[in-house]
Amino acid sequence: MITAPNGAGKTHVLRLIAAALTMDSRTLFGIDFDKLTLQFDDDTELSYATVQDNEPRAASLVVEASLHGETELLTIKRPGSLDAADEPPPYLRQVSPNRWHDMRSDRYLTGEQVAERYESRVNLADHPIIASIVSGERAYLIDTKRLESDRADFASRGYDQARPGPRASRIRHYLGELQQKVSAARSESVTAAQSEDLSFATRALAAASLSVNENELRRRYARIARTYEDLGRNSLSVGHTLMEFPEKTTPTIRRILHVFFEDMERRQAPLLPVNALVNALRSVLDTKLSASGKATGMTERGGLRIIGRNGRNVEISRLSSGEQHLVALFTMLLFGAAPNSVVLLDEPEISLHAAWKHAFLDDVVRISELNGLQVIIATHSTAIINGRWELTEELAFSAVDDHDDDTQEEDSLDLLSEYANE
Repeated sequence: MITAPNGAGKTHVLRLIAAALTMDSRTLFGIDFDKLTLQFDDDTELSYATVQDNEPRAASLVVEASLHGETELLTIKRPGSLDAADEPPPYLRQVSPNRWHDMRSDRYLTGEQVAERYESRVNLADHPIIASIVSGERAYLIDTKRLESDRADFASRGYDQARPGPRASRIRHYLGELQQKVSAARSESVTAAQSEDLSFATRALAAASLSVNENELRRRYARIARTYEDLGRNSLSVGHTLMEFPEKTTPTIRRILHVFFEDMERRQAPLLPVNALVNALRSVLDTKLSASGKATGMTERGGLRIIGRNGRNVEISRLSSGEQHLVALFTMLLFGAAPNSVVLLDEPEISLHAAWKHAFLDDVVRISELNGLQVIIATHSTAIINGRWELTEELAFSAVDDHDDDTQEEDSLDLLSEYANE
């Protein structure tokens, strides 16, 4: 976690880290800094240094990466005009003819903004070390202050806040990612089931001479039944209701059940990773929503729903700002960010209840471990830190030395950030 007084530059640091890991040169050229260094825990390093010209802003960036004793250098010039033949970067998704979603920073942009923002891109084919560190899905910046400003701006333009607004649209995007992952897991399970069905007779004959212990068979059945029930709670069960275990068995029946249970375990296997993510999301949300009489549920198609006191669905846009904030953050962490990426949260305490702030760090740690994420939080909130001061870094900037010159030098930022290099 990064802590510092207001105006010290926490947001700039997060933006620089996100831009460095995705090689977003537009953002890097837009922030004044001298040098940025990211050091990974396997001694890999990535640094960006600005090269000044006669202009007040940097004329170019020098990128240096080192890996296992080898070093690469790359110079990026300040962008000029956009080549109309260029394709947008992979982390941009077109959601309408003139509207794009930047999945890295969770921003929605017009076509004109896309052209302006992403006109400078670099072919990394000749820079394999740099390419191994940066990618369009390596980092995601969540600016929680912007979530609030979007809501206020939406209301100031005369819109009913009960109607879907910018924040609700983002939540729906992440919930769409959830539903897609559920559908993909179901399809993989069906494919596995079809394969098992075709080979059942052959495998049953091969098991004809096996000696199968009934007690072990009953324990396997109990595990499969518990998993089946858990999957069903999240709309992930595929196939008919699980059969009852026979009261009496024979060696032949036990052999057949042995093969059948193998099939069930193989059919459940593709569903388990997504089920773990859905369980984590619902657990976090249910503990927070229960105070207002709400709970989570799943639709038959695998979508998340919020259930009110009366048992009816509650629209996302009708949740409180804090509830929307929670749903947005945790659906993004679990279903919007690519596994093994870096997520940068800027002041997540906005709109959160005091008790939610105290639980926030534990919730984030649990979810980041599930999804293989590395999370960096910039915060003012001691409630978010919740006594874990060993996890915090206070931003420190070098003093400006201008006694020999009337021209004030720009502060130099040399940030050392430790990540787990995948």
